[in-house]
Amino acid sequence: MLEHVVLQQESGQTLGSYAKQIGVTRSKVQYWVSKYKALEKTQKTEYDTSLKFIGLNSFGLQNAQVDS
Repeated sequence: MLEHVVLQQESGQTLGSYAKQIGVTRSKVQYWVSKYKALEKTQKTEYDTSLKFIGLNSFGLQNAQVDS
């Protein structure tokens, strides 16, 4: 169903007309649109978080002690 979300967005059709075309209710398509957006947000957050982490071993500090 997630593929249909992409196809609906690319088609430019309204949710209602696309739902009718594929034989499901508008509310079902809306449900999957919300799932798709949540998935996109989760993936973006995971991607952003991974960009912020820098491993200390890349600086040769694997066994170095940190003063506190």
